[in-house]
Amino acid sequence: MVMNKTGGLFRLAVRMMECFSEVDVVSLVPLSNILGIIYQVKDDYLNLQGETLQKNKGFCEDISEGKLSFPIIHSLRSTTTDNSNLLDILKLKTEDDKIKHTAIEILKSTQSFEYTLNMLNLLKTKAHDWVSEAQAKCTNSGLDELNDNLKPFHTAIDTLSQV
Repeated sequence: MVMNKTGGLFRLAVRMMECFSEVDVVSLVPLSNILGIIYQVKDDYLNLQGETLQKNKGFCEDISEGKLSFPIIHSLRSTTTDNSNLLDILKLKTEDDKIKHTAIEILKSTQSFEYTLNMLNLLKTKAHDWVSEAQAKCTNSGLDELNDNLKPFHTAIDTLSQV
């Protein structure tokens, strides 16, 4: 599902650039797929944990909308007895902050936030490794600059653990 959301927009942009390129280049579609997943998972995490986003967008909007975001899916797949409680809360599509806090506590008890951060770090490494492998295959490809441009993206992921 993630691949067809934000990842689809990333792929579209990359493919359009590739179509208009006057030189043969390594396809960046695999990298755009990874970056699309990172973007969506990070957004899911911040919706439930990020203070800035909660102030701008609202407190735990994904819970209010009953969305099955990445951390929520992880929690639902865990083997604890709170799974049905979380699913019941999602079905409510509630605006009640107390109920939302209960959902957050369930997510914490299943270590879904830690799992999400670990996944983001794995994806960050995968993106970096992909660029490094592509650099080894190409000369004068501009991939050095791409790796430099990804550094702020990686830093943003690193700071999530401080949220």
